[in-house]
Amino acid sequence: MSDFFPLIVDASGTPAIKEIPSGDVLDLTGVTIKAVSVNTTLAVAGNTTVGGTLGVTGAVTANAGINVDNINIDGTTIAQSSGDLLLDVAGNIVLDAGGGGVYFKDDGTTIGFFQNDGGDFRMISSVSDKDIMFLGNDGGSTITALTLDMSNAGAATFNAGLIVGGDISHVDTSNFDIENTSASQNIIFKTTPSGGSKTERMRITHDGMVFIENDSGKFKAGASGDLQIYHDGSHSYVQDTGAGHLRLSGNDLQLVNAAVDANYIICANGGAVDLYHNGSKKLETASSGVTVTGVVAATSLDISGDVDVDGTLETDNLTVAGSQGSDGQVLTSTGSGVGWEDSAGTTINNNANNRLITGSGTAGTLEGEANLTYDGDVIQVNGSANVTRQGPIGQASGAVQTWNVSSAANTFFEPNNNNTVMNPGGAAVAGAVIQVEIAMGSTVYAIAWQNKFKFVGDVAPTITPTALKTDIFTFRYSGTVWQEIGRSQNLTQTV
Repeated sequence: MSDFFPLIVDASGTPAIKEIPSGDVLDLTGVTIKAVSVNTTLAVAGNTTVGGTLGVTGAVTANAGINVDNINIDGTTIAQSSGDLLLDVAGNIVLDAGGGGVYFKDDGTTIGFFQNDGGDFRMISSVSDKDIMFLGNDGGSTITALTLDMSNAGAATFNAGLIVGGDISHVDTSNFDIENTSASQNIIFKTTPSGGSKTERMRITHDGMVFIENDSGKFKAGASGDLQIYHDGSHSYVQDTGAGHLRLSGNDLQLVNAAVDANYIICANGGAVDLYHNGSKKLETASSGVTVTGVVAATSLDISGDVDVDGTLETDNLTVAGSQGSDGQVLTSTGSGVGWEDSAGTTINNNANNRLITGSGTAGTLEGEANLTYDGDVIQVNGSANVTRQGPIGQASGAVQTWNVSSAANTFFEPNNNNTVMNPGGAAVAGAVIQVEIAMGSTVYAIAWQNKFKFVGDVAPTITPTALKTDIFTFRYSGTVWQEIGRSQNLTQTV
């Protein structure tokens, strides 16, 4: 039996059935085959054109490739000579690569690929320093949503912000930089309160200023937010709400006004603390105490040490030993200090204007000396500005002048050397008065005073350098020092 029976139409169009013995070759040149049934192998040496549908129930082997329109399939290559290649399927398009990679090329150059790396999905840009860009359609306009800069280690640039559902973590060992690369633009931090809208909380300007612009915002530091810096709309605060101290530390501290042109307080490291009023220093501390410039007004003053007043002490009320005294009492020496006593207990005999008062030897009685007067400038004896030399009282002249105030209330000497007036010895009570008379002569010697003598302005006087002229200095004892209360100089001596 024949292997196949082709239905052949001859040139006139009449169909005919011809049997071809097995192994023979049928020449079909110029013949159109309407249908053919092949039970074994059909070998065609030339080209075959199929005008209808070629139905193949088995495999089609094409060792030299298959051309479909301008698509050529040959071995591992599917090539298209022109135009686009459309893959259109009713289901999914699945790319399954046993090598784990899907590569993208342009004219033979690999520009990128997808790769399975141990289960991790890798998307790789192959061209050096070329970016990976994610684009989309925003209202009809193409925008670049994200750019990964491969020339800058993959730095990500988001076109319109970054929304993060969790934390932002920095796992590298380098610095974590937050940078706005747009010129003259700021970095703004916003949050959305419960039930509210997105609100600016902090702003870092392009020129380095940091703002918390809402009046309810506070800068807090510490585990419990103990340190707080804020503005409430009217005032500014630096506040420590914890149990510790608020410390301002520096080598030198200076508190100034808003215009930075007037001081409030200056604190020098290891030195003075200065307080100012309207730019003028009013109080300065020192190792020995404080110096006050101006008037000190106090509702009370309690001093445990000595008081040295060089100028005038003015007081509306004077309390001594806890008492201000009663009407008519006077402040006088009690023998062990000073106190308030009734004035009726003291009688001044022969009292008149400018007379010096001396003791009388009788308790409660003083004498007004008619021949010894002092008008504030000159001490006069017998009505003239002369001093009658009575001879040295206490100690005679010498290199060192001392005397005992218990036995003599004054002293007189004529220097014949550089002399020092020593502190008076003996017992003296507060309020006691002494005099020192010095007759220099025509030769000027240096006169020094020991530390218990205090002069106006803390300046020792210059002695009159003239023969037969004398200087008299009067002192009152404060309880600790002898304070000068008067001087008369250039007086004519009479013997």
